[in-house]
Amino acid sequence: MTSIIDAVVTIWVLCIPIFVLVAFCMGRRKGIITAVLLGAVSGFFLLIQPDLGIPVREATKSDWNPKSFWHEPWGASVVHRGIDIFAKAGTDVVSPTGLYVIYTGENPVSGKFILAIDRSFRVHFFAHLQSIKVKPFALANKGVTVGAVGDTGNARGKPPHLHYGLASMIPQPWLMTGETRGHLRAFYLNPEDYFRF
Repeated sequence: MTSIIDAVVTIWVLCIPIFVLVAFCMGRRKGIITAVLLGAVSGFFLLIQPDLGIPVREATKSDWNPKSFWHEPWGASVVHRGIDIFAKAGTDVVSPTGLYVIYTGENPVSGKFILAIDRSFRVHFFAHLQSIKVKPFALANKGVTVGAVGDTGNARGKPPHLHYGLASMIPQPWLMTGETRGHLRAFYLNPEDYFRF
């Protein structure tokens, strides 16, 4: 079902420029009505957030600490803005939903990492990878291998794990709390809340 919705959303997004052009050609009143309808349908597609699979092949709920999201203190970042899913080094890291890969790279903190976005404008962050198996601007369907669990970056010498972060590009102010840096919870989401077990 998710792949059908992904296909419909993709077609819709590709057709928006055509609809906008037609709206301009129809005159002001019809153009405004068309723009409102386009906005309503687009908003509907954005609000239907796809369920996420666990991004480590064969991982279960027992492979991460459910209290690790927003745990403090957490080094220079103050709070932990994701979860760490533990697995053997080299275990496949998979796309939890249909993703568009924005960037892949390596830095001293995250090690080898992937940034990707889903159709609901949620950013997925995969860090401490042993290897990366996708290229920037690639599409990755749900379940496709994107990398492998590792201990790169500041995870060197610690048990291999995937640091998985999820953030919304659309603010969700009702998620803000009085915790340390709780205002950022309007953007950073607890991945466990979106997993489909």
